Amino acid sequence: MFVHRPESTCTPVRDGDWRARAACRDHDPELFFPVGDGEPARAQEHRAFAVCAGCAVSGPCLQWALANGPEGVWGATTTDQRCRIRRAGPPFG
Repeated sequence: MFVHRPESTCTPVRDGDWRARAACRDHDPELFFPVGDGEPARAQEHRAFAVCAGCAVSGPCLQWALANGPEGVWGATTTDQRCRIRRAGPPFG
């Protein structure tokens, strides 16, 4: 099965980079790229969310994903959830 991953997700991780501390680094990357919209894909998303829930850098991960628009689960959000966040615009404050 082919899963599209943007080139930007394949950049080297440097010391001090938030990705070096990401909980997902110890998991199969395929977990974060569910295919389809049926029950198996939703179950896979929930497993990915469980990894994100224990991650110390989910905030920077989400910010990166919002800025770069990759597919998959990033910062405990799906692609569709991030699209809705972008459409809503920046928070007032």
